[in-house]
Amino acid sequence: MSDRPEILGQDYLSPKGLLGVFARAASDPDPMALGDSLPSGAWSSYISALGEYLGNKKRILVATPTLNDARRLFSELRSLYYPDSINYFPPWETLLFERVSPSAYTAGQRLKTLWKLGEEPESGARVIVAPIAALLQRLNPTWTSLAPIVILADGSLDPSELASQLSFFGYRREYQVEHRGEFSIRGSIVDIFPSDSDAAYRIDLFGDEVDSISIFDPDNQRSGERVAKVEIYPATELLLDQPTKTRAAELSFSLGFAKESLERLSTGQLFDGAESWLAYLAESELLIGDLLAKDDLVLLVEPSRLRARANDLVEEERSLVTSLASTWKVPKDTAIPELHLDFTRLLSQFEGEVSFLGGAVGSSTEVQPWGISGRDQEGLLAKIRSLSALGTKVIIAADSEGSANSLVASLKREGISASLDSDLHPVRNSVLVRANFPIDAGFISKKGGLALLAEGEISGRRRPNRSEKRGERSNKVNFDD
Repeated sequence: MSDRPEILGQDYLSPKGLLGVFARAASDPDPMALGDSLPSGAWSSYISALGEYLGNKKRILVATPTLNDARRLFSELRSLYYPDSINYFPPWETLLFERVSPSAYTAGQRLKTLWKLGEEPESGARVIVAPIAALLQRLNPTWTSLAPIVILADGSLDPSELASQLSFFGYRREYQVEHRGEFSIRGSIVDIFPSDSDAAYRIDLFGDEVDSISIFDPDNQRSGERVAKVEIYPATELLLDQPTKTRAAELSFSLGFAKESLERLSTGQLFDGAESWLAYLAESELLIGDLLAKDDLVLLVEPSRLRARANDLVEEERSLVTSLASTWKVPKDTAIPELHLDFTRLLSQFEGEVSFLGGAVGSSTEVQPWGISGRDQEGLLAKIRSLSALGTKVIIAADSEGSANSLVASLKREGISASLDSDLHPVRNSVLVRANFPIDAGFISKKGGLALLAEGEISGRRRPNRSEKRGERSNKVNFDD
């Protein structure tokens, strides 16, 4: 039996607790040496531990091969890490020159992440999770430091000035707010649905003074909980400031095939799919990696797979552009700028440390996957009993409170001591079950003292890949553009 003291599940799964697990597994306060050999079920826990180790003076950019990889890590980190220290940087969900704009939610998340890069979090390192498609996409340097609109409950507000700011941010003025990227002003009531938010906000004014800010339900238009402030990020990445409009006007003379679209942009008109011209309007090749400092860290998830996906992405774009150039009868000597840059460009301006996560030929002997499917119930139960007997804390991550209670009851029927980790006095050396903690897979580290098991590994069912987008305004395709 281990003489390790009993620790509540919440502490084991906190950033500090996980740092202790991986530090013991690595026999080193710095757990970074474990990264490339870790099983995928340990990745989010490892990133949480690494963020705790590096502290709030640094930033970690996590680059994943696919969108699903990024969404999974971000979803799990929201439970394992400090919520205010984690950001998601998504790619556009539209094709280049498709006459549909990226969603307001995508634009809001991207521009919020760029702004948060300059903020020092209260706890842990700033962690940014992004698929390679987002990391290779060019940015307009004039927008990377764009501050959000901040409205305080005890502040003042000029409705006319706010309407002008919101319009510049790509918001649409409507009579009634129902979707992200919309606002309305009706007398002394201002309704806004911020692009990055899951909630809409109602601002009650008394003259030019803000009387209150409250969350409201767009479905029934009823106000709810009051808040102290609201931050509003743009709903589009194509912000038509004067330099951008001037650039569009200049290009409209030299790029005859794009004359109509560029002229519209030069007069301040936004239209569906206008963001595709960003590569022309951004005069420099700036990537998010260029904004990192030499003290920051880049984690490349499965680097071989990451590079292959990056190469495929660039080739797909070049093929599409070649096809469009033929359709538009673009002169052969006309250079067409690329929206996505080559993989070799990703970190060419970065002077800090680059580390790998997963992808090693050999697997870690100190941190391993469970290696037993839920179909082998007897084998799984035997492994849980064996780990508990050795003093390894077994924690099961349940998707909901109902499934957590069911798991505790099932384990007890099998003669295994089990408790909810929310219990004030859990049974010593019992298996702990944590509710509302959806993860895809877990890991075992006997040396680290923790075995984390996902509910799906017990049931044998894969968790659905749910999109995080809700409340989107539908994009209307106008073929007359």
